[in-house]
Amino acid sequence: STIRDSIGSNEVSDYASKIVSAAESVYYSGEPSKLTVSAYLPQETREVEILDNTLVVSYTTRAGTAKIGVVSRVPINGVLTSYPGIHKISVVAQADGVEVSET
Repeated sequence: STIRDSIGSNEVSDYASKIVSAAESVYYSGEPSKLTVSAYLPQETREVEILDNTLVVSYTTRAGTAKIGVVSRVPINGVLTSYPGIHKISVVAQADGVEVSET
């Protein structure tokens, strides 16, 4: 179960990092830049939130609930779902930041 927790943590971290990296890329490219990111969330995922320019993913481990947050250097907004599996995420530069959403 320790290995399973480690794999889940890596998958959650990869998911959040991909989205934040894409957000920073389109923001610096300017409007109307857009990217679509494919990212995987494991079965253990409970919640995905954007709080104060940080993408926070909550997931279950054998020790309880854990959270991983990846801070964006650019303003990000949007709502993402937390169902397990592959997600297609649209990342679009706007005048006041970046909008992320499921496609």
